[in-house]
Amino acid sequence: LTTTNHPTLAPMAAVVAMLRLALAACVLLCSVARGCDIQRDTASSRYVANCNAEGLGVNGTRHLVERIRHVLDAEAMVLAELDKKSPKHDLSIDLTHNGLGSDGAQVLGAGLAGLANVSSLALLLDGNSLGDDAARKLAEALQTLSLETLVLSMQYNEIGPTGAGSLGALLGSMRSLRELSLQLKFNTIGSAGAGDLATG
Repeated sequence: LTTTNHPTLAPMAAVVAMLRLALAACVLLCSVARGCDIQRDTASSRYVANCNAEGLGVNGTRHLVERIRHVLDAEAMVLAELDKKSPKHDLSIDLTHNGLGSDGAQVLGAGLAGLANVSSLALLLDGNSLGDDAARKLAEALQTLSLETLVLSMQYNEIGPTGAGSLGALLGSMRSLRELSLQLKFNTIGSAGAGDLATG
């Protein structure tokens, strides 16, 4: 018995696709933890995680980036099943005042590295005691993305000339970047760090 033109195959494929759509919707709607959630604006394909001062720390940040990857992967899987191309996304993550430190920045960077179909990223990290090492780790992770727009706010983070140099190298490597907003006020980058940023 051949199944090439079996009359039940097309309906079954449609059912499988619908189940996967339902699963993706559940991921989107149920991805809420510790007062911080991920929401999708269906009109603009923009994903937003507003987690300002939620006290996420390292573990909470790990859970957040895992949810972000899960949501984007689930959508890509469903669209592939329907033979549709995944759109480019805007991703906005507000982790202001969440006690990340260097370890949290490493977790965040690892979660963001290589994210597919993200062309615009807003990353708000003010007041997280990041320091130079965290700036380097984040810069290395962001280098793996093909961004056209980047908003990066790292104010009040004890970043010195070395960290500014890492960020300058990042900006110099992002050939697809068209729009940039970089906020580094209330750090200690000094004239040397500012020079590295300008020439990056």
